[in-house]
Amino acid sequence: MNLFSVAPYYIYFSITLLLANGIFLLNFERKNFFPIRLGVSICIMFLATYVLFHFDGTVVFDCIIFMLILFLTFFLIQFCLSVKPALAGFVSLAGYSVQFITSQIIYLLSHIVIRIPHPIGNYVFVLIFSFLTLLGYLLFYLFFGKKMNSNIEIQVGKTPLLIFLMLVILVEIILSDIFRIDRHNNSLEVFLLILCAFVVFLLQFSTLNIRTLEDEIEVIKELYSKEIEQYKFSHSMMDMINLKYHDIRHQIRDIGQQAMMSKEVISELEDAVGVYDSLFKTDNVAIDVILAEKSLICQRHHITLSCIVDGKQLNFLKEAEIYSLFGNLLDNAIRAVMDLPVEMRMISLSVKKENDFITICEYNYFKGDISFSDGLPLTSKKDSSNHGYGTRSVLYTAEKYGGTASFYTDHQIFYANIIFLL
Repeated sequence: MNLFSVAPYYIYFSITLLLANGIFLLNFERKNFFPIRLGVSICIMFLATYVLFHFDGTVVFDCIIFMLILFLTFFLIQFCLSVKPALAGFVSLAGYSVQFITSQIIYLLSHIVIRIPHPIGNYVFVLIFSFLTLLGYLLFYLFFGKKMNSNIEIQVGKTPLLIFLMLVILVEIILSDIFRIDRHNNSLEVFLLILCAFVVFLLQFSTLNIRTLEDEIEVIKELYSKEIEQYKFSHSMMDMINLKYHDIRHQIRDIGQQAMMSKEVISELEDAVGVYDSLFKTDNVAIDVILAEKSLICQRHHITLSCIVDGKQLNFLKEAEIYSLFGNLLDNAIRAVMDLPVEMRMISLSVKKENDFITICEYNYFKGDISFSDGLPLTSKKDSSNHGYGTRSVLYTAEKYGGTASFYTDHQIFYANIIFLL
């Protein structure tokens, strides 16, 4: 039974390779006239494979042909989508690996393990082959392709990631040619090829995950440095406001007494400027600053901020870390309740010691749905490339001191819990 008695090999190869690349490209931004660009790309791929596959040469020549196809795929991705070159290279390599792994697994099942009898017919075999291919691609998409988007940064630094992976793929092509799996039914050789290709694929994506994590840490550190400056500014401003408040309060009393105002009027004037007083005394200056700052925002939006905070329990944290941690928690909570009915605009925050643990608990109402990825809530903002690092920063700070951070929802209430072990 031969699949290529129904369709030439170049058609099979082009379609499966384009589909394999497609599972990593669904979340990428498409360029103008995308359908036309895609149609042109398919025609170019068909033409290129038709010409190249008419040559039958040595192992080295076959490697050159496949490398040319890889480079063609790389350029066609950039032709159709708004993708950075490094990311296009990454996807073209991943797509080839998926196409190779899937086709060899199907070959192993159909020609070696299952040994489909001849009477079934070529066209039925094509249907079975197509179903298994799509099933394999679906699994690769769910476990790998779904995570790919245009915001992922591929950086080739001291370790030339893409060049290294191209060399490994090249070795994979050489092994494929040496084993000649289309001419022999050696299951061990086919299995070794599949294993080699899958290891390469996992290596590629594990490197991506490591680099993505490194990039996130760099962003968090950059945000942290900015928050240090913001804390210093807020601290100085809060001190100045408190001094001005006390000066104004004394002036109100003096003016009130000279103008012979009633005590009630003087009290109302003091309350009017009292919003600028430090409302929170937690035995921790950094917490006092951030709570005072956020309480002004809450009052402006008619949000009730309830706090029971034993600030001295967090003296082991740096002031800027405290400012960053509570700032991220409260900023997210304020955004969540801001558009809710007034009676639901409530934020609760507590810091307390329980046995050998210090717990920070924050909860608030929200509307809609909150999606989670790896235990962290995904940002609801449209530009996820510039946001979403708040909860990552909270988790980073917690883990830095041997603690944990967890986030979950229950009946339209969002909960954030941070635990430090004493």
